[in-house]
Amino acid sequence: MSFTVDLHLHTTASDGTLTPTKLVSLLARNGLDLVAITDHDSLEGISEAKLALANHPEITLIPGVEISADGDETEVHVLGYHLDETNRDLQEILAQFRKGREGRGEKMVQLLNAMGFEITWKRVIELAQGVAIARPHIARALLEKGYITELKDAFDLYIGRGRPAYVNREKMSPEESVELIKKFGGAP
Repeated sequence: MSFTVDLHLHTTASDGTLTPTKLVSLLARNGLDLVAITDHDSLEGISEAKLALANHPEITLIPGVEISADGDETEVHVLGYHLDETNRDLQEILAQFRKGREGRGEKMVQLLNAMGFEITWKRVIELAQGVAIARPHIARALLEKGYITELKDAFDLYIGRGRPAYVNREKMSPEESVELIKKFGGAP
């Protein structure tokens, strides 16, 4: 008997391309048994996914989150599982993380503008479609204007770590991220 698992999935609640409902449909079509939705700094897609899963009882969902942390030399992504998406205190902390992403994104757009790229913050917000703004939304704005030919180019040339329009944001340490996940009953 085989058991198909994916414990690191993103939805449009962060930088994924599918809504939680569409992701559940894709998972069902591909025969997954156990999945975790781990959007960046967000549990916003979990409730919608749970509703969609009512039609797919063969799939078990683990609610999770991905927290970007600063390691000694590089960024570390800490995954947390079995979190309660309705916990207001946790939601508030994650909302602050997303707010930091937003400020960072706006600064990146300003740097790109100073470099001669004609993209607007307003358009980046529109591309985010109401979810946490992240670098992929800025990349999409660059792609849409024809400044790059694929999303990866934006990171390699402009908005990736060490590139001219990259802006660092304050993050927790990996240890602090693990402690936060544990504090709210999750498993890192």
